[in-house]
Amino acid sequence: MPDIQFTYQFEYDKKEVHYLSSPKHRQIGNPHKSIWIVTHDEEFRCFKYTYENEWVVENEAWGFVLNANEKFTVLGQGLNNEELKIAKFKKDPNATEWHGYPCNYMANTYDVPSDIVLKKWVELHRITKAKMSKIQQTLSCNL
Repeated sequence: MPDIQFTYQFEYDKKEVHYLSSPKHRQIGNPHKSIWIVTHDEEFRCFKYTYENEWVVENEAWGFVLNANEKFTVLGQGLNNEELKIAKFKKDPNATEWHGYPCNYMANTYDVPSDIVLKKWVELHRITKAKMSKIQQTLSCNL
């Protein structure tokens, strides 16, 4: 089956926002990339939720999806089959499109959400200060 890119757009604050769902984070067995286990539409909804909540710092953003019980949903799978519940979204400063992937903050320090975003999550009671500290230290925590 050929690699398919899905593109999405929406308007936020009178500005058009573009999102690209890249096939490279959907290829099972890719030894270098985490993969999404949610649909393309769910991936986009995660990005849109992230963007609209302004969990964005310059050209990076971090987000999640809550299930019916207000718990973090598993979005993807890491290189060692670990469950990933936080997504990272990026945009090249010279590009118009965002793209994202399920991130593993425990394995990659560059995937640790910004302190600004983590503090917003604490203020919204989505995570505790203790969980924020664990994430900042790249330690596992039960999201």
